[in-house]
Formats: sequence, C-alpha cells, structure tokens
Amino acid sequence: MKQQNEQIRTELQEEIRLLREQLERVKTDSNKLHSVHGEDKTRRDEVYWPVLGDVWLRPKGEVARYISKYRFGRCSYFSFHEWKLEFTCIRIGTFRFVAECGKSCSITATKLGDYSFRFNSPRPTISQVEFYR
Repeated sequence: MKQQNEQIRTELQEEIRLLREQLERVKTDSNKLHSVHGEDKTRRDEVYWPVLGDVWLRPKGEVARYISKYRFGRCSYFSFHEWKLEFTCIRIGTFRFVAECGKSCSITATKLGDYSFRFNSPRPTISQVEFYR
C-alpha cells in the first residue's frame, strides 16, 4: 500500500511539473504574440473544420491558443439556420469564422467559456479563424 501511494505521488508530481511547463509556454507564447504584432493583434489561421455532428474536437495549430475545443453540426429541425458551431474560448477577444463559401460570423468573447452561433451556407466547412484582441 505504501509503495502504491508513493507511485501515485510521483506520478502526480510529474503531472504537476508538466502542467507548470505548459503554463509557462502559454505565457511566453502570449507575450511573443503581443510583442511581434504590436498594435495589430490579429491572428489569421487557416483551418479545415468540416461538419462532423455531435463530436467535440480539439483544434490543431495556432488556433489552439485561443480555442480549446469545438463542435460543428446541423441545427435542430425547427431552426431557421442549418449549421451550428460551438466552441470554448480560452482567450478574451473577437473571433471571426470564415466558411469555404466566404460567409463569415464574428463573436466577441467577453469572458472565457462556451460560445456558439448558427448560420446558413451552401459550403459550411470553416476554412479560416481570425482572432482579434
């Protein structure tokens, strides 16, 4: 039992160390982003987010600095809109999502957490995400 507890303690300490390193990288990356772009704090990231239904996904690339997860699917049968994008933001700012057809939607996140929007589009796959501070 004592050996098990020691192993669990060691594993937790390692996990804490890794989380602290990750937090430091995020802080460093955030500082680099703001200093490199000066007054223009806009980030434009090319993405490929097709409609996948009721599946939460983690974004890849630079956009993962601003959005921790997203879900993109059809709206309910009784909705005026056909598509719904939900996401969890981890940065406060304005997000602009651009579909393949060129339509876009902007949402200003005033707090960290979950946001969503609905829209109609003949080609709904999200091809670009922009972030403004």
